[in-house]
Amino acid sequence: MSSLSDWIGAQELRGASMGLDDPSLDDRTAALVRRQDALLAESERLDDAWAATVKALRDVRGVGEAESRAVTVTVDAQNRVVDIALTQRALRLGSTDRLRKALLDACAAAVADAAGKLREATGVDPDVDPLAVFFDGLPEIAAVMPPAPETPSPTRSAPPGTEDHHG
Repeated sequence: MSSLSDWIGAQELRGASMGLDDPSLDDRTAALVRRQDALLAESERLDDAWAATVKALRDVRGVGEAESRAVTVTVDAQNRVVDIALTQRALRLGSTDRLRKALLDACAAAVADAAGKLREATGVDPDVDPLAVFFDGLPEIAAVMPPAPETPSPTRSAPPGTEDHHG
């Protein structure tokens, strides 16, 4: 819906009296006040979620270990390595290939740890599109959004012998 008149039209109010003497004016006004209250509550919830997300992006650290804690890697919320700790045991792993694998394993564990902490801090389910949830709660905005792109269905080839031959 792109305007107030579109929203009013969607409320099945066409043809209804809009004067001050309209008996349903109080009901419509109450409905608008309830919607305003719901939008304000949603706005406050989104502000809180945004603040939690910003804090998490600033503060979250993921930690991963490998080779029985011989190698420890710490990453930030953007998966940048901020620290690598090696114990004396890491220096005795026997080969640079084994140390390289331990570092990669610890990095992967640290990234997974950071991702889990971010999901927990922000309350975002990994299987849900946060924008879809946001727009589902605001039908006035969802109504003017373009439809989600559809995945094209695979094209089927014609069965053998049914091809159209133009000559």
